[in-house]
Amino acid sequence: TDFFKILLIAETASKSPAAEAFPNTPSDRVAYLEKLLRQVMETSTVQARLAQLHVEPEFHVGDDLQAVIQERSRDLEGLQLEKPAALPPVHWLVLGFVGLCSVWVWREGKPV
Repeated sequence: TDFFKILLIAETASKSPAAEAFPNTPSDRVAYLEKLLRQVMETSTVQARLAQLHVEPEFHVGDDLQAVIQERSRDLEGLQLEKPAALPPVHWLVLGFVGLCSVWVWREGKPV
């Protein structure tokens, strides 16, 4: 399913947020990183692991990358985090149970 796919990102130097954050990064280095990531994705080790995880790799670059980011951001906008339900005071329950067991053992030891 799309939710469990891996998104591998290699951005072009001219159209990426990384280009704004690191304006002095040469485009040939960014292209080299993209080439390297594509080569790694084609290795048998990575392919076997992805098959084991039932994950289909995705590789997005440039404008396609920006479109995927915007689409996934829109999908996440509607999600709301809810607080988990409060747990019972387990430490007090355990202390009470230990107290009851202690009284029971103490009473068992008294002669009738």
